[in-house]
Amino acid sequence: MDINEVKRAVLTRQHKIKAPVETTNREELTESRETAAEKQPVSISSEKPGSSESQSSREETTTSSIQKLTKNTVKQQPPPPTLAAVQNKLVNLKAKANASKVAQTAAKASSPLDLTSLSEQPMTLQAVLKGNEDKLTSLVEIGTKTYVIKSGAGYTTIKDHITNTDIIRHLGISGFRAPVTVELNDDFRAALETKLGENNPAAKQLLEALGRYDQISEKAPGLTIQAIFDNEKRTLLKSAIKSIEGAKSADAAMASLKLELDKTLNDSAKGTLALEKKKGFDYAAELADPKKRTAAINHLMDVLKLPKSQQLLQLMADVSKQSPGAVVTGLRSQIANDENVQASLVARMKTKEGASALGALGLTDILDGMDDRIIGDKFNGGNFLFDEPSNDLWGIDNAKDLKLGLSSPDDQDWKTWFLQNLTHEGFPDGGGDKGEGIGKHIHWAVYTRETNDKREFSQNVKLLVNEEDNTRAGMDDAVTNNMQTFRALVNDTSATALPKATRDRLKARLDFVDARTNFVKLLNFDEFTTIPTAQNPWLGTKIIRKVKAKVVGTTNEQQSAETWKNQARNPNTTDADLDTLDDTVTSYLGNNPNADQRVLKALFAVRSERFLRSLKANTAALKTLPTTNKAWGKLDPAVTARVKAVADSWATARRSVDDKPGAAAINLAMTDYALQLAAIM
Repeated sequence: MDINEVKRAVLTRQHKIKAPVETTNREELTESRETAAEKQPVSISSEKPGSSESQSSREETTTSSIQKLTKNTVKQQPPPPTLAAVQNKLVNLKAKANASKVAQTAAKASSPLDLTSLSEQPMTLQAVLKGNEDKLTSLVEIGTKTYVIKSGAGYTTIKDHITNTDIIRHLGISGFRAPVTVELNDDFRAALETKLGENNPAAKQLLEALGRYDQISEKAPGLTIQAIFDNEKRTLLKSAIKSIEGAKSADAAMASLKLELDKTLNDSAKGTLALEKKKGFDYAAELADPKKRTAAINHLMDVLKLPKSQQLLQLMADVSKQSPGAVVTGLRSQIANDENVQASLVARMKTKEGASALGALGLTDILDGMDDRIIGDKFNGGNFLFDEPSNDLWGIDNAKDLKLGLSSPDDQDWKTWFLQNLTHEGFPDGGGDKGEGIGKHIHWAVYTRETNDKREFSQNVKLLVNEEDNTRAGMDDAVTNNMQTFRALVNDTSATALPKATRDRLKARLDFVDARTNFVKLLNFDEFTTIPTAQNPWLGTKIIRKVKAKVVGTTNEQQSAETWKNQARNPNTTDADLDTLDDTVTSYLGNNPNADQRVLKALFAVRSERFLRSLKANTAALKTLPTTNKAWGKLDPAVTARVKAVADSWATARRSVDDKPGAAAINLAMTDYALQLAAIM
């Protein structure tokens, strides 16, 4: 390795603070209707997006003290506080700050919707978003705001949805929000029946669904991620524009759209239309008749479930109500808006702040057991939105599987799901637990996951090298900081706190995630993958230097380098002193790019000893891990092999400088480490 390459490598070292051991089968129809409805500008809350509470920075930095050289020797400084002490102090300060922040946020976030007040206001049904018959979603204008009302036997996760939404609001995470949600009461149901009326067929459908798992929430702003990345839909709309922009009448435009509709039909849809024709419904004839057209479009929407078919049928409905020219103008405006929003979202999610919001969302989904958004066997961009004006993500449909929810009395299913997700595919087929941290997994799920769905992040957000680094840092920060925020929530017993049962379940899950995090730390030796040494360009250097020392004397720099090297090899040097020494030498090299090679050798001695001690310390920590309720699975052999490759490199480097005892010590420590890893599996 060239000496300049070595110096560049050591100068980019990130100093490690040692921690104590511690879319398949989607409801496409519902989503496509929701997408259309979401384009309506709605004011949802008096709570200003991006408020000072939600935007407060969680980033904290520390600067290690660096010993400076005097004229003749290394100036002796008072012993610095240990890194563990500094870390504990930071954790305590951060916990206090988070507790204060949670207390301030909770008073606002936990305020429920006032159903009594809402029931007294005018109500107008905007739309019933048909889809799963057991899950009816309706948009109702109440007063001056739009609300989402969900009812039906399919909403069995209502308790978890309300709980998870409340948790998100309590967290006050910068860039990630959720609309307040409450369960309907009898008085509000009665108000709906009175003010909507049964004469309206759509209203009647909503009223008939009431009585089972009813909930209401403010309508979140923005567009679903799925809609924003639906480039195929925009291509379809652009094709439709070409079909109807020259039409001189609604009949001509309808005929052109009917030809476009025919192109979307697969064999199953064609079979459905053939059966309808046997029943007397000839869709071509019905669409051609202006008197029957509206009823025909509504019927086709019920029987043709393909998203592209639905989109063209919606255009037909628009053309039946307004001129083709007006429809084209509206489409062009919609396409331009969608493309602008997509560009804003992509730009946002390439930044550290955008990735941090996604990381917070992923961590929250893990703790809540929400397996139908980012975390899980698939990505579902229909379950969260992006609001371009505020740059906020909004979580909707915040629960999915009862077995994984916080209402479940047994967390075993959640633990299994959690661990299998961290291996990407699960233990049986994925080769075992890869020992990955949560931030790394969320980053993979968002930016790298392989998929055939063109509406996923990984298909639309391609990262450059610096963007990759920034987004990874954002994910890691989000996990670290928001784990502490969750702890503050669990420890909050004020009047605005989460219910005790919820806090108890969250605490158990936080403990398990902490155990996982601590285990992963014991597998991580990334700091030591680069060995700070260089091939000596002179033959017989030691002899030459001894001669030079007698003739011209030893420079201050050389004396300092020898002092550093000897201190590194001294078994009485503490771990904290060794860490500080590493910083000192690294800093000196940064300020003196042409430093004598003895400085590099001193850094090699320091880093080599630190690696050996880390290997031994992690082995000792592995012995303290629990043998039951493990937060890890069957370890992928590649994990141990990765650590062994690092150890072999250091052992080889020690032998190359005639330090055979040091090389043997590393080999022995690696053997002990591998045996201990195998013992806890």
